[in-house]
Amino acid sequence: MSIAAQKTDDDRQARAAAALAEKPDGIVEAIAAKAEVTPAEILTILPEGAAVSAAADRFDAIWNEMRGWGEVLMIV
Repeated sequence: MSIAAQKTDDDRQARAAAALAEKPDGIVEAIAAKAEVTPAEILTILPEGAAVSAAADRFDAIWNEMRGWGEVLMIV
């Protein structure tokens, strides 16, 4: 990776971290928009346990497990 590319990555990470620190209970998409990064970049810097990702092929198994949880709000 070039120095310029690394600086761009560092800038993106710094903006993401600053936006998340400013509103840690905010909506991921809004935080990402403010920082001019992707929602995925925000998800990667959330505190451990705050978000979990899974492969698409696991959706049915996960959904079937969640059916026994009662009412669930799922935001996609």
